[in-house]
Amino acid sequence: MPSRESSPLQTELHAVTAVKERFDAAYQAAVTSGDTTQAERLKQELTDKMNALKEKLYPFEVRLRVREQYESQKTIMARLKILEPLADGRLGIKGIDGAEFPLPSYQEVSRRMVEKKEVLGTKVDQGFVKLLLVPFGMPLDKLVTIYRAALQKHFDESKLFYTKKDPYNAEEPLEPITELNTEGPLWVWNKYNGADADGSLVYYPQKFSATNHGAKTKTELLAGGQPGFTTRLLEDMPNIPRQGQGKTVGSSGHERAQLDTAGTSIKGYIEQGQTIPNPHEYLKALQTEKQYQHEQGMTPEEQIMYALTHLEETNQVIDDYHGKGSISYQLGAYFPSSEDVPFAYWGRDDRRASLSWFDPGGRVGVCGARSAVGV
Repeated sequence: MPSRESSPLQTELHAVTAVKERFDAAYQAAVTSGDTTQAERLKQELTDKMNALKEKLYPFEVRLRVREQYESQKTIMARLKILEPLADGRLGIKGIDGAEFPLPSYQEVSRRMVEKKEVLGTKVDQGFVKLLLVPFGMPLDKLVTIYRAALQKHFDESKLFYTKKDPYNAEEPLEPITELNTEGPLWVWNKYNGADADGSLVYYPQKFSATNHGAKTKTELLAGGQPGFTTRLLEDMPNIPRQGQGKTVGSSGHERAQLDTAGTSIKGYIEQGQTIPNPHEYLKALQTEKQYQHEQGMTPEEQIMYALTHLEETNQVIDDYHGKGSISYQLGAYFPSSEDVPFAYWGRDDRRASLSWFDPGGRVGVCGARSAVGV
């Protein structure tokens, strides 16, 4: 019997052990008698108690299948040659600063999630269920090249499809992409070239202002201690909802309305007389609205990794704005010299994906934004 000094977790562990001993005895009895009724009942009780204990020890494992998601993305990154052997034998990336960054272990990711369980618990309830491992430190040009090659490979193997309305509905038919632009499957604005290395692309802006953006370069972030791999939770939402199509998710008192292209949930931030939000207004709402607390706009690296992960898992593109999706702003980055915000989409007319730019003061009804929560 546990002592009075035992912790609640130790008490539960003792209870699990006791049920396991009873189950073992019942199983042995069933082997002799042929009556499995007691063994089956104890097996279910043991399963329930083990799941309850696992939920307390690893509070997100049951709800998010963190290990499964982690291993899937590790496999994808290895297959796409994002990961490479490092000097110490581990797998990881080489950063723009020449440093080596190992892929964080599953145990490290799980530990971080437990440390932030209060914040992450709310965001998970609000629909942030997609784990994303992002090789932030690697050169953006290299990640772009990998993205382009993956799109081409899927097309060559007849495994490139437009996004379903519900990407995981097995009953919904896939619509194949049967033709690519003669110049390739990905168009990239020339200002992306080397932008993270030379500092012309900055990250996590407080404002979209050439002189007062409050952002930092990738080099500054890495030097300041940001990991070469960042870990994020996203809504698994390859189609940003159009006007009125966003859902409200979350427990009572912690509800969160999905951002849609009309800014239905952020009307108070939209300039009077306007009906479509611009990037300035999306950013302000993320920074100010309680329901979006702890969220940040996504970076181009996060956008590409989400697109790659979805492509490898489902053979589908994202942000097909002529189909069931929308164009996505990457509010977590900014080009101060041209005063532009990155945005991305799949264009049916161009027959390719695009990494492009947009005026943060502009308004287009087919554009929306995703956000991410740091782990």
